[in-house]
Amino acid sequence: VIMLGGNAFQNCTSLKSIDIPSNVKSIFTNVFSGCESLESVSIPDGISAIKEGLFNGCTSLKSIPEGVLGGLSKVTSFSGLFAGCTGLEEIGANIISGCAACKNISSMFKDCDNLKTVSAEAFAGAPAITSIGSLFENCTLLESVPEDIFAGMPNLATATSVFAASGLKTVPAGLFSRNPSVTTFGKVFQNCAALTTLPDGLFAGNPKVTTYSNALENCTALESVGLLFGKSTASAKCDRLFAGATALKSVPAGIFDGLTGATAFNNTFSECSALETIPAGLFAKNVNATTVAQCFLNCTRLTMVPSRLFEANTKTKTLTEMFSGCSGIESIAPDAFTGLNGTSLNFQKAFLNCTSLREIPDGLLKTTQISTYTSLFADCTGLVRVGSEVF
Repeated sequence: VIMLGGNAFQNCTSLKSIDIPSNVKSIFTNVFSGCESLESVSIPDGISAIKEGLFNGCTSLKSIPEGVLGGLSKVTSFSGLFAGCTGLEEIGANIISGCAACKNISSMFKDCDNLKTVSAEAFAGAPAITSIGSLFENCTLLESVPEDIFAGMPNLATATSVFAASGLKTVPAGLFSRNPSVTTFGKVFQNCAALTTLPDGLFAGNPKVTTYSNALENCTALESVGLLFGKSTASAKCDRLFAGATALKSVPAGIFDGLTGATAFNNTFSECSALETIPAGLFAKNVNATTVAQCFLNCTRLTMVPSRLFEANTKTKTLTEMFSGCSGIESIAPDAFTGLNGTSLNFQKAFLNCTSLREIPDGLLKTTQISTYTSLFADCTGLVRVGSEVF
């Protein structure tokens, strides 16, 4: 036997241990999937290929011992290997050390909802890894991870949904500091409902990132964030970055200053219902941003629109519903939109349902070249004065 075919021992619910023969070279999909009594396994060094989901749903596996996969120098992927192992509580050191060809560990521990401890050296010795997407997604008891857990991955590129819906309460500042080749952090902490704070410089060492979209969406306990980003000219999208972070009250001045190549901030803070203030000049350095549609949609505690949100910005075109539903806004700085120097701007429904707004200041949009005003201030039921030369 040189190959274990797909589903070969699937749902053998009484199987407790397995020693894979040394002549086996390939193991296909879900070979031991659903073997809920399986407690230990021995994998020979000569295997060159392992397909996804090998131990998926092996609920009696409680720990991954040191070096368990270390001799598999030809295997390129361990994607989904232990996904759904709901009894797994601990991951030891060097579990893939020596796996020089391995590039993909995506979903390797997804849905391991009893996982509590991961060694700082768990993934040491596998420098070719490029993808860790959904690695710990839905690991609901995982409250913290070591700062150096990804330190040995200089080629890491994809970090989508790595900790999505996990139990993380804190994140170390240097978590991704040694991964300069990452291009996407989309949904990286999405739905981390216990996460309360994020440190300065979390993404400062990642200048190639083009996707931050949904990275912190629905982090409902998140109260404060530091200056997360470093300098980058990459065309990054920040759509829904903090959307649904319902405990977030403010963000620091300059939070986006380093992202000079960023192109999109759609719904970035939408439904941040505790957000009370936004800093002046929030997008002043983002001169390549083309759209901020629904950026602050339904931020109901926001009380004012500050000065000079933009500066010498010629590319921003779309501001539709930017502050729509912000029922707490009472005032708009007269120079809030000074610096928007592009043409054919779309302000449709930008202040729809801003029911506390009392006055539109003189000259608010006089210097902008707006093409669409539809429902700009519709349903602003508290409005008592419209200033001169607003347009």
